[in-house]
This record gives sequence, structure tokens and C-alpha cells, in this order.
Amino acid sequence: MGTFTDTDSNGKVLNTGKYIVVWKKQKGKYLIIAEISNSDAKGK
Repeated sequence: MGTFTDTDSNGKVLNTGKYIVVWKKQKGKYLIIAEISNSDAKGK
């Protein structure tokens, strides 16, 4: 669970948002079994 920031090559912020990832241990290895992210940008 966390936040993200997308920037262009000049460092200008293009987008921010939140994400969550669900991990499961199978046969000694952790695998991503679900993930979702949401932008903080308002819809048009």
C-alpha cells in the first residue's frame, strides 16, 4: 500500500495517486496475486 507520483523528464508532476498490492507466499516464493491503483486526478 502506498502512493505514487508520475513526473515528466523535467520533474513536473503529471499525476499522483494511491496503490495496493496483495502478495501470497506459494512454494517458498512471494507472488503478486492482486493489485490496483487509483489516480487522484479529478474526472472530466
